[in-house]
Amino acid sequence: MDDSASTRTDLREFLRPILTRWPIVLGLAVVIAAGAYYQEQKKEISYVASTQLLIQPTSQVEDLVIGGGGQWSDPNRIATNHATLLMTRGVAARVADKLGYKAPPENLLGAVSVRTDENSDFLTLSATAGNPRSAAAIANGFAEAFVDSRSDEFRAEARAAQRSAERQLAQLRETGALPAQKKELAKKVERLELLSSFPVTDAKQVERALPPAAGTGPRPVRTALFGFVLGLVLGAGIAYLLELLDRRVKRSTEVESLYDSPVLVEVPFVRKPIASIDGAAAVPDDIKESFRSLRTVLQLEHGSPRSVVVVSAVPGEGKSTIVRNLAIAYREEGLNVAAIDADLRAPDLARLFAAEAQPGLMDVLTGAVSLDEALQTVEVEAEGLDTMARLRHLTQSDADYKNYVAQQAPPTPDASHIGRVMLRRNQKSSGAVTAPPAEEHHQNGNGHAFQETPGGLSLLAAGARPANPASVLSSRRFRSVLADVTNRHDVVLIDSPPVLSVSDAVPLLSSVDGVIVATRLSLTTQVAARQLTEAIKRVPRVNVLGVVANAGDEPRGYYPYGSQPRKRLSLPIG
Repeated sequence: MDDSASTRTDLREFLRPILTRWPIVLGLAVVIAAGAYYQEQKKEISYVASTQLLIQPTSQVEDLVIGGGGQWSDPNRIATNHATLLMTRGVAARVADKLGYKAPPENLLGAVSVRTDENSDFLTLSATAGNPRSAAAIANGFAEAFVDSRSDEFRAEARAAQRSAERQLAQLRETGALPAQKKELAKKVERLELLSSFPVTDAKQVERALPPAAGTGPRPVRTALFGFVLGLVLGAGIAYLLELLDRRVKRSTEVESLYDSPVLVEVPFVRKPIASIDGAAAVPDDIKESFRSLRTVLQLEHGSPRSVVVVSAVPGEGKSTIVRNLAIAYREEGLNVAAIDADLRAPDLARLFAAEAQPGLMDVLTGAVSLDEALQTVEVEAEGLDTMARLRHLTQSDADYKNYVAQQAPPTPDASHIGRVMLRRNQKSSGAVTAPPAEEHHQNGNGHAFQETPGGLSLLAAGARPANPASVLSSRRFRSVLADVTNRHDVVLIDSPPVLSVSDAVPLLSSVDGVIVATRLSLTTQVAARQLTEAIKRVPRVNVLGVVANAGDEPRGYYPYGSQPRKRLSLPIG
């Protein structure tokens, strides 16, 4: 396989969890996109107005009030502190009083944001509202309220410092301090008195916010697209998680290791795996070649086993359908084929062949009817069936004739050529050498009569339901009937109950030439496959030919065997 083909295979394997669960992925994406579109559409158009504040502490305040340096030495710290002070409830209360805002002042804080610039002393204050004038009013209101609050704080600090200095000056006068100290302290009192009388602050609004010309409206389409992509990502994650937790057999590559047997053929999924043409049973065209391939594999690789039982782990894996379609494929080659329904609890072959359910196997075993009376001839539709039957008959007749001539030839190897020719002529004229008897011309390789009507195969339905199916299939009488049916036909295919549901099929496994295991992808669990393999290994003298993998499009449930009758699915499977 070239690199490109290998890459395509690996890519398909990687995407398989998503492709097999695409309804989940797509559904989740659509739901999230619809929810995002609905929520975004409900939003109103918003307007954003911005203004800037300059943060620059005055030297007078630093020297007189704060004492200089200290916490104001780091510009980044100054900007961060002022941004925090601006977004306080006290400032919001001032704005609410100025604007006549009746709701709680904390609500205004949700409409305001502050951004600092590390490379400058500016703060950018932005306000968002439903109309442009309100946005500008809120931005200017916070800027003015913050400036006023800072001015009031400095005035209060200056008054407090003035009172402290006046007390110190009064103490100096009482103690008779030096005139220079009294003079310096008196000047400080005068400067603090000026600071408390005039508006001094470390924040200044550079430019008032203006109503924005355009607003930011909802973008439901863009938001929905984002939600759709997000839904696809989440859906893909869920798909891979489900794949990790799913223990069903989903690929034919898993079958060989689980069943410890080769895959004989993989039958593609079709909605109707059985067909009928003018009342004759047929195999649908979509899966016809699969069953022909299965027949060829059994003939070439497994020596054409005469009797084959088809088993499965659980119901619904397609074993009855395999028996039906494989029997038709064998009949296409002109072979005499018999299909036996040994699933005595839930027989299905009569329905699949559109034949009578009784009399059948149980009636033969109990002696109610003879085998000849219970065997039904089911008409099948297959191209060239008559020709294949005739060719097999003539081929066998030629072989019989050659064997007969070889047996009648004189045992004198040294006789002359003329003598041998004359001897043959005399024998021919006298009738010493004749064709094999007519009945021998009508014998196949197994010694039973050639079927002159090449359009049918034999069906032995299940018949009456027994009280104990497991004991019936393990009886000597059943083995005798099976041997009789096998002697009459070239190939005998047997439908059996699911091995893990009931133990009926276990005695069959060592009574036939070969066993075919049926599994349905996306239905059979890995645990069931391993349990079936172990159950078969415990039976002595079992010849497992391989596994037929029925491809499934979706998981299908099944009922415990022996409980209420199974509900028939639209896809007829056994």
